[in-house]
Amino acid sequence: MISVVIPAYNAALTIKECIESILRSANGMTEYEIIVINDGSTDETDSICQEIVKNNSRVRYYSKLNGGVSSARNFGIEHAKGDHISFVDADDIVLPEYLSTIITIVNDIDITFFGFKKHTVTINETSDMIPLMVKPTTDKGEIQEAISWLMKNTTVNFFGFTWSKIFRSDIIKKHGVRFNPELKIKEDEIFTLEYCKHINSLQVIPNILYHYNIFASSLSHSKTRIRYDILCKTYSFLASGFDCNNLRKVLMDNSVSYALGYARDLKRAKAKKHNVKEIIINHVLPLISQGYGLDAARWMPYVIKYIPKYAKADAIYLFLR
Repeated sequence: MISVVIPAYNAALTIKECIESILRSANGMTEYEIIVINDGSTDETDSICQEIVKNNSRVRYYSKLNGGVSSARNFGIEHAKGDHISFVDADDIVLPEYLSTIITIVNDIDITFFGFKKHTVTINETSDMIPLMVKPTTDKGEIQEAISWLMKNTTVNFFGFTWSKIFRSDIIKKHGVRFNPELKIKEDEIFTLEYCKHINSLQVIPNILYHYNIFASSLSHSKTRIRYDILCKTYSFLASGFDCNNLRKVLMDNSVSYALGYARDLKRAKAKKHNVKEIIINHVLPLISQGYGLDAARWMPYVIKYIPKYAKADAIYLFLR
């Protein structure tokens, strides 16, 4: 059975169409459930969902205090009864073959990637995003190479969204994989990477099954405080869980990028100089200089830019030694 988890916050304008698109996509199949989590909405989301539940036994509805999209997804995970879990955002829809295709092809595969339509609503522009084909594999090395490839060598980072893939619920629950509520960006990618540390099989299918709407007010496109401090540590930690050099390099590049972002923000906020120096000296430079294959020519200008003047000589010395 597939559990489709939908976090919803002030989604009165879109939630009905979202749920109905999923119901239609079953095409007569019955091995699914839809879990809607109202994350403290203040509009008509609750009454709309209550009405839908009356007429659809496969839709389960929960309401909770507002805790953010990660909190709502984690709530859905805890209540999911299916063997597999997929995620759908409340302002998106799925295509007519979504559920019937997923139910047919997931089998015992640990993670399945599929394509989607990206629709920029403000300019009414739609484009198809199809993941580069990777043969189904159960080889650990091939799985990690595929992850690296899907993150960096396609037109879009397919790890940036949880809704473009199918997960096994037993792996999620056994290893305690959850979304980090402290993050406002990259929580999807980090969840998927943490999950992938525990998988033994992977497949990519060319089917376009999801319709992703980008609104002017989308969270991913709004100004929000980015927890660079958490992100740089998280990517560094994730890299230690993989053996593939290419994948480790991708993750460590991300770690360096967010560490420098953290140093930049501290400098802009006129934080204590030793705090900025500590980030550069203790985190950024060791990553660049100690065998991860990172491009020093790319990162060193930023190191020089953001580190306090009195520490530049120390930084250059540590890098060159």
